[in-house]
Amino acid sequence: MKFRGGREINSIQPLPHGGIDVLVDFITHQDLVTWTALSIFLAAEVILLGFFLQALTSNPITIGTISTIGLFVTIASLAVHRRSNAYMAAYISLAKKRCHPDDIAIFEVEPAGWFSAKGTMTALHILFLVLWGTFTIAYLVAIYFPVKP
Repeated sequence: MKFRGGREINSIQPLPHGGIDVLVDFITHQDLVTWTALSIFLAAEVILLGFFLQALTSNPITIGTISTIGLFVTIASLAVHRRSNAYMAAYISLAKKRCHPDDIAIFEVEPAGWFSAKGTMTALHILFLVLWGTFTIAYLVAIYFPVKP
């Protein structure tokens, strides 16, 4: 114990249980952030798709604007999804390193089913990237390379 200005200063102690409690909080928080962000982005994609379908009877500039916004929203959503998965993997890896060897089996749980949430969300992002990318490219081609009769 050190004293500074007449006060006792405690030395820094390691976290109890190797910090597992803190990692559990990080993992829970990251999972909440992931699903909240993906829910918001998915809602935005559906709204943009609705606007796009309404704009089909409108002018090409509206169609191009909506498809470009959709493309950027999808790219942002995919970036958040990938970043969140990277954090989750890092937290799980840290938890594995800090737990007792007999407890490693709890990290090896694989849910039964055809598709993982990560794979499904990645496929959905790819679908939206193809959709919005195709419409954006078609718009740009139509604007910059018009067909002359």
